[in-house]
Amino acid sequence: MWDLKKIKTLLSNQERENGHLEFKAAEGLDKTESRKKDISKDVSAFANSDGGTLIYGIKEDSDHRADAIDPINSSILTKEWLEQVINYNITPRIHGIIITPISVNATDHYKVVYVIEIPKGITVHQANDKRYYRRFNFTSTPMEDWEIKDIINREQRTIPSVRLRPKFNARFVLDFQPNRGRSLDFDIIAYNKGLKVITLLDFMLITTETAAKRFIPQIPFKHSVNEAYFTNEIENTVELEGQTVVLNKQRMPILTKTYRQIGSISIYTDFFIDNTEVTFIICTDDNRIVEKLKGKEILEDPINSDM
Repeated sequence: MWDLKKIKTLLSNQERENGHLEFKAAEGLDKTESRKKDISKDVSAFANSDGGTLIYGIKEDSDHRADAIDPINSSILTKEWLEQVINYNITPRIHGIIITPISVNATDHYKVVYVIEIPKGITVHQANDKRYYRRFNFTSTPMEDWEIKDIINREQRTIPSVRLRPKFNARFVLDFQPNRGRSLDFDIIAYNKGLKVITLLDFMLITTETAAKRFIPQIPFKHSVNEAYFTNEIENTVELEGQTVVLNKQRMPILTKTYRQIGSISIYTDFFIDNTEVTFIICTDDNRIVEKLKGKEILEDPINSDM
């Protein structure tokens, strides 16, 4: 969830642009045709890569770090206008884009920053100039022929996502009762973002030795490699003479645009207070995704944001 507090945090931390984040000063938005082409180029580049966030209304310094708020006049450049520019200048239309206007002036609510959250596309998207772009370092770069073909083939592969969904108001606990050593419970949710049914899904959560100690011991951690393993496999059991006997195991398919709980986990508050990093490895029968997430990112990117 983007708000003024998060914008100010970017500035105070001097957050640097990367493959998933870009800043644009107010001059990056106007109603000229050249600017519309630039908007379509930058937005489509994120969708053609791994998705990301494009923020209009923040100046960057020479090192590509957030430097200062440079507000946009939303009475002239409205959210609706920006949505139309994106929708009518990119082909095919990118579904799932979220535009959040954030007021940055207490006395003039028309002074805003626009945060555009762009999902990873399942096919290739063409900009206004009839070219295809991708993210490379801090820029939007024209794509090679093989890159275009590779993205077109995304429709033929499974697109899994795994997130930790809190069983509590995590933000309330950590903001108002930030005590170390408290146990927080999460469901592990696998979501099928693609158009192909996921029949096999394996999820590995890998941490450092120090971070592993911040997880509750009773979860299935192999501390020699600091790895926890979860899957969409279920056991069919029966009770015989007071004992539970496993008859067989089977994989439960995850249909397109649906999710399934594949486990649960408990994590100490220290993990989030220290913003510790963890690696997610998600494997299906035709895809493998590796993500590095920090504690705060896990809380700010629940599975609900993908749905």
